[in-house]
Amino acid sequence: MVYQFSDPIYCALYDNTREMLFTGGWDRQLRAIDLKDNVVDQSFGASKEAIRTLHLSGKTLYIAGQEPVVRAFDLETAQIKEFKDQHTSWITCIATFPRFDDSGKPKSNWLL
Repeated sequence: MVYQFSDPIYCALYDNTREMLFTGGWDRQLRAIDLKDNVVDQSFGASKEAIRTLHLSGKTLYIAGQEPVVRAFDLETAQIKEFKDQHTSWITCIATFPRFDDSGKPKSNWLL
């Protein structure tokens, strides 16, 4: 299957667990493409400016780009959380790293 977009795609992320392809680009749309059924499962405005980077950590998809905001989308509940005030300009890369409590048990993730 070939997917055609009217605007440039800046980033794509393959989720092997869900067999989904996520794309983001100039049109500010996040697209979730179901590769099993070869359909665009979801498409919605995920940013106020162009999307430049995507990062998946568990069930959370992080989105950022040409604004100083990172948005976290819970893929199971569709809840959205915004991280503001940490950046003053575009965000072109996102990473997460696990955090642990004093006993060594997983606590949460660091978002960088």
